[in-house]
Parts: sequence; C-alpha cells; structure tokens
Amino acid sequence: MGHPVEGKRFEVTRVIDFTARAFLACGATEDAARKTARHLIGADLRGVDTHGIVRLPLYVSRVQKGLMDARSAPELIRESATTAVFDGRNALGQYVAHEAMQRAIDKARDHDLGVVTVRHSNHYGAAAEYALMAAEAGMIGMTTTNTAPLMPPKGGAARRVGNNPLSIGVPSRLKAPLTLDIALSVVAAWNLMLAHGRGEKIPLGWALDSEGNPTDDPYQGFVGGGTLLPIAGHKGFGLALMMDVLSGVLSGGQFANQTRGLKSEEPVGVSHFMLAINVEAFMPLAEFHERIDELVRLMKSAPRRDGVSELMVPGEPEHRKMVQRQAEGILIEDRVIRELDAMADSLEIERLGVESP
Repeated sequence: MGHPVEGKRFEVTRVIDFTARAFLACGATEDAARKTARHLIGADLRGVDTHGIVRLPLYVSRVQKGLMDARSAPELIRESATTAVFDGRNALGQYVAHEAMQRAIDKARDHDLGVVTVRHSNHYGAAAEYALMAAEAGMIGMTTTNTAPLMPPKGGAARRVGNNPLSIGVPSRLKAPLTLDIALSVVAAWNLMLAHGRGEKIPLGWALDSEGNPTDDPYQGFVGGGTLLPIAGHKGFGLALMMDVLSGVLSGGQFANQTRGLKSEEPVGVSHFMLAINVEAFMPLAEFHERIDELVRLMKSAPRRDGVSELMVPGEPEHRKMVQRQAEGILIEDRVIRELDAMADSLEIERLGVESP
C-alpha cells in the first residue's frame, strides 16, 4: 500500500458543479442535485476519498439501469412532535439523508430532541456529513446507516451484518468540530477495491477469504466472497448489529442480509437513523462550548509518547485536510478521471475540465 497516486487537482466548486450537473442530467431536481453533490464532494474535502467523487460513475450507472431513482424524493410515512419515519423511495441517498437530518434538527429546535428513521434508501456516503449538519446548528448529532452484509458474526465465516458506520458531531467553538466518523469494519470495503485496482496487497487483519482464513489479497477478501473483519472483534460486531437495529429494524426497512450492495442488480434498500439533541435543553450553548473547549484541552495537553509531535481529537485531521483541499483543490486519480469522462460523455454533459494550477 502507499504507492504515489497519479492524478490532477481540481478546484472544489468545479467538482461540485460537475457532480450536480451529472445528477441533473439523470433527472434530479436542482435541490436534490445540489444537496447530493455537496455531501458527496464533502467527503473528498475531508479526506474520505473512498466515499466521494470516486462513487459518482457507479451512482450514475445505477440510475441509468433503473436501480436508483434520481427523480424520486423521500415520503413522510409517520410523524410525532419528536420523531418521523421516511420512505426514501429509492431516491439519491445523500439527498434523502439530508432531508431526514434536517427534519431531526427542526424537531430538536422546537422540542429539544429529533429522531428520524428512513427506509428504502440508497448509499448515503460519509456519515459525518449529517452529524456535522446538527453540530453546525448547535446540536449534538448522531447518525448511522445499515449497509449490505460485509462482516461475519463472531466466529462466523460468512457475511451477515454490514460495516454500519457510527458518526457523532458535537457543536464547539473550535476550528475543527469534534466529530467521530467510523465504520465498524477495520477498513471500508472500498479500500480493498482500490487496493485490488492498484494491484496492491492488504495487511493481514483486514479481511478473511471465503473459507474464513486471514488473507492479504484484496480480491479474496472482498470481491471473491470474503468478509471484512470488525474493529475490536466481538465489540465491533456487536456495535454493527446495534446500528442495524437503529436503522434497519426501527425504520421498518430491510436489515442484515436483506440489504444489497452497490454492485447488485437490485435496489440496495438500505435504511438510516438520524438523531439531533438540542444542547440548549441542558445548558446555555456558550457554557457547553466552554466545557467542550476544556475537554479538548485536557486531551491535547496529555503527555505524549516518544515520536509523537501532536495529539489530535476526532475530526481534527479531517478538518485540516478540508482546509488544505479548499486551498489546493481536490486530487482525483487519473483512472477516476477517465471514468468520469466516460460518464460525462454518456450523459452528454461537459467533462470535468481543466485542472487547477
């Protein structure tokens, strides 16, 4: 792993505009196209390249095959003062998730707490995008989604549960919002696909092959029917299972091996969970900010081990990457640019264009 990536840098707004044009060409409304594009490229901005524009050709291909409906919009199924359930109606996942978290935030603003579930949706990208929506509104946000099964139960050798992510965003006055965003597998499946595409091996401990044996071959660990391994053994499996309870089971949607992956020839049918907690229900937001500041200071002032130059809190590395990429542009691999060019031609839209200097 770790070979230099050959590619070009593109200015952020150019990449977002290009992405929105692609979704518009697929039949999305202006609102859905822009929100989906912003969240998708938001992953690239924060350095989560596995969930950014690299996914766009696959999304478009699924729309073109009728497996995802860019023209659709989420439908409200039931609602109370503090809760709501949406049917995603197979619409663009980032758009559905944005609308769901916004509804949770609105409810928390009016009633101190908002909990929203979604069923029949699509891959929603980087979970932190939605937790950060709540944090930026002065609330604690939490989100999860289920995914196609990728991991085995403890001691198992077949896929039964997704690497269902967990993201929590916390409002603060810090330059870098305090943000946790973790998949519950050791690494995301896309890392294995990227390694396979580059002809690289993966570290032992990332995956098992189809027979349940440790493997350093990314093909055997994912494409060839293997399983991803959960973080921290049974603890990661247990957390992933509970994330499926919150998203798939509680929403009335599909769960465990009822859901499908993005390479499936059927809609993926995944479900989401959104939570927003209004800090002002507990204390003034300014007081909460002071307490978070102190918490972060305590973490960053801890004695460092030899060779460690700085201690960072969750969300800080991603924020620094965002600042860097806003200034320098987003690096897109040459092979991905070729895929984006072919996609643009199929949609009859202008290609991504000239890279930033």
